[in-house]
Amino acid sequence: RTRMTTTTTTTTHRCRRRRRPSAMGFVANVVVVFVVTTVGSMLGGVDAFGPRPRPRLYAKPMLPRRLHDAERALGELLPGGAAAAGLLGDGVWGNRDDEDGGDARSSFSSSHGSRVRFEEYALRAPAMNRASAYDVEDMTVDEYTALLDGGARTTDARGIVPADGIDGIKATTTTTTSNEAARRGSDEDMRVASLDNDAGLDEAPAPTSGSASDEMFAMLAREAAAYVNPKTGKPFEWGDSWMHSRGGGIGTGRPESRPRRITKDGVVEVMPAKGDAGYALVPTSSDKFGLLEFYDNCNGPRWSVQRNWGVGEPCAQAWHGVVCFGGRVVELLLNLNNVACMGSLNVTALATHVHELRYIDLSDNLFTGDLPSELYKMTQLQSIVLSGNRVTGALSEDIGALVNLRHLDLSANAMRGALPQALGNLRKLEVLYLGESGLENKNSFTGPIPESWKGLKSLKHFSLAGNEKIGGGIPDWLLNNLDELQELTLSACGLSGVLPANIDQLKALVTMDLGGNNLSGDIPIDSLARLSHLKHLRLTNNAFSGALSSNVANLVELEIFDVGSNKITGTVPREFFDLHFLEVLDISGNEFTGALFNKDDEMFKTYAEATSNLRIIYANNNRLTGTPAAAAVFKRMPFLRTFRVNDNKFDGKFDDDAFDGASELVEFDASNNALIGPMPSSIGAMHMLQSLSFANNKRFGNGAPITLELKRCVALKVLDLSGCSFAGAIPSNLFVDMSYLSFLRLATNDFSGPIPESIRSAKFLRVLELQGNAFEGVVPSWLVDELDHLEAIELSRNALGGFISDTWYDKTTKSVTPLPAYNERVAGQRRIVRLTQNPLFCPLPPWASKLMGASCRETQIHAIEPPVGGEGEYLKLTGEGFGPPRLGQDDSFGCVFRVAQSEEEIFIEATDRTENTLRCRAPALDAFAASRRANTAGGFAVTVNVAVRN
Repeated sequence: RTRMTTTTTTTTHRCRRRRRPSAMGFVANVVVVFVVTTVGSMLGGVDAFGPRPRPRLYAKPMLPRRLHDAERALGELLPGGAAAAGLLGDGVWGNRDDEDGGDARSSFSSSHGSRVRFEEYALRAPAMNRASAYDVEDMTVDEYTALLDGGARTTDARGIVPADGIDGIKATTTTTTSNEAARRGSDEDMRVASLDNDAGLDEAPAPTSGSASDEMFAMLAREAAAYVNPKTGKPFEWGDSWMHSRGGGIGTGRPESRPRRITKDGVVEVMPAKGDAGYALVPTSSDKFGLLEFYDNCNGPRWSVQRNWGVGEPCAQAWHGVVCFGGRVVELLLNLNNVACMGSLNVTALATHVHELRYIDLSDNLFTGDLPSELYKMTQLQSIVLSGNRVTGALSEDIGALVNLRHLDLSANAMRGALPQALGNLRKLEVLYLGESGLENKNSFTGPIPESWKGLKSLKHFSLAGNEKIGGGIPDWLLNNLDELQELTLSACGLSGVLPANIDQLKALVTMDLGGNNLSGDIPIDSLARLSHLKHLRLTNNAFSGALSSNVANLVELEIFDVGSNKITGTVPREFFDLHFLEVLDISGNEFTGALFNKDDEMFKTYAEATSNLRIIYANNNRLTGTPAAAAVFKRMPFLRTFRVNDNKFDGKFDDDAFDGASELVEFDASNNALIGPMPSSIGAMHMLQSLSFANNKRFGNGAPITLELKRCVALKVLDLSGCSFAGAIPSNLFVDMSYLSFLRLATNDFSGPIPESIRSAKFLRVLELQGNAFEGVVPSWLVDELDHLEAIELSRNALGGFISDTWYDKTTKSVTPLPAYNERVAGQRRIVRLTQNPLFCPLPPWASKLMGASCRETQIHAIEPPVGGEGEYLKLTGEGFGPPRLGQDDSFGCVFRVAQSEEEIFIEATDRTENTLRCRAPALDAFAASRRANTAGGFAVTVNVAVRN
């Protein structure tokens, strides 16, 4: 279970794809857990810690105050909010230029004459002045949070910034010329009167608070009153469709049918359409220009999702992956979108034109090559996520220029070279991921970890996982300087030495993953216990030794404890089962001894008062003894789903009620031990069980048949009881309700009787292993006729007889009947069938021996007693190769009596038989037509053969 605090951002047209953390124990996630545990049982085990999603910055980007002002304008200054946002977002309204002390608004108003055309400016030509006296990117987290929680909605110093001298700017109207009338609409529809300031227009209310937003709203009201919608005759509102012909504004868009041209300075202009006399050329926004160029450079037509790209403005038309705030593009999130960039990544257009971009996520795409130098010039970036691509080359020292960076994820690429010293300059960096393995690539940075990185005071998540050439030990400066660190992932980094006792200096640590190294010595449990926030501890695949102390009881917040594949000795501390939040316990592959549980321990008698949240226990491959489970244990751990105790020395006997409390268990593996039977009847209480293995417990069956209680485990997918000394016939209806069964292994027991027909109910059966038993009867053809997913059939070393049906052979492919098509599986996949050492009847089909390893036994008759007899008398045949005592319901053994020198024959079913003897009753003489023709009382000679009916 991953706990993650997420925040949301009030944005315009927000569209974002995120990876969600997994959650165990909830109904919605049951299927996922089932699949993992079942596959794990087939593959011999999975990593207890498991793959985890790389972190993302779910917090809002730190943005300048002017964009917060613009965002407020979009929501509050209707109908002119879009135009106002354009002015505020570019810093040309209500913001002073600190560098020259001048007023940015003065140049704007002088260049536009006496009238401020908000709706046309909303398309935002390149900003005249991007400096802002109210930049909040350097605020502390607390100050910024306070601003987001309410400050941006006020009209004081934390709201829209007051503008000095704004009263001097008046919205005026002038006489409209014929050209201007044509520009606003058709000549016949446009009704514009000559107006002046005294023409009786309603005056906008005077601003009360003196804020830029109030004064701007008053001016917009005057401006709106000066225009009339030529189609409706009503005052125009921003967003009216007729305004599109004039370029519209943010939120209004433009018809794409308008022709365009690119000026010398690179600005895209809308060309006049036919009949648009005096149509004004309106430049497109800088953001749109940069995004369109990026689209062209990065193979946009082949992106997986291209929704709305190129249509209107990116913020107004919600271009896929574009997140806006205050009318400006602040995030570009194109994860897993086939952004190939014609090979190598190209961000030139983004660096040149999209000036407010803060977050960029191009992870899991297809581009290759080195990181472009332009990326290091985008100093406003706060998050760069390029993981899961094929980026090569080294990480340049120029990375140190990105001083605003909070999140850098270059994991799962193919980068090389030394770790850059300059990364230590990024004092705002919170997430640094340079490790992890992808589907095709993994990074291979070389160490050591630079000491200059001790300057990363804000670092919270740090991973170099899989960079095997890092080497060295765990740096002491890392433990003493990174006070904010919550995740330390240095797995498979070639580390050596010991785990320092001063690990407790990382007070904020939540996750520590040092697996797959060569660390040795004792695990400092006492130091780890002082990490009050520690939840995930992974030290697997190292060389740790010694015993675990009972102080594990102090790891009160622990959720995952993984020390698998080390050399730890001693007993398993009972305190593990008293940690309330512990969900995953992996102590596999060590040298633990003694009992895993003591059912008589007082802890297991008080489960009603304090239960454990354990979901997974891996205790396999140790030297544990006793009995691995009891009812009291499962009742204290009612949520346990995966329980592996295989490959130990367990030698006890289960109580009959041992599994009464295991109703949530999904996987139980106790194979390769010395457990004593019988199988407890409470085995049927595990209604959710999907994988069960007692394989190679030679005394578990004790020569008894399988209990019918197993029939209640209807969710089983894997059942392995091979090598357990079970005997007798399998109940005919044992598998009738196990429709999900995929792997059935009953090899090397002493089962007898026919192969149970209830196996036919397992329509998804893939592997059937019944070798080394005494199954009788014919080889059932329904194994290939009805089970369309059965890939491997192992029936060797049984007592199966009879003939092999032609159903088993496909003449087209000249192989065993292949698997049919199913979903994405094409028809023709071959099956593997083994029938060696079964007394099948001769002659065999010519393909059976080659394809199945089948062999047959020739029938020989050594004696017939008596050699002379009369009708109705019994005669006994002695020989070999008569086949097993039983074949099937449709086949019966008997004798064939044939008149010498004739084709006439009669079949008489045997009254008694063994593998080497057969007893039949002679037919009446008048049953033979030859006898009636001869009409002789002396009788006649007949031959006698052993046969099967039909």
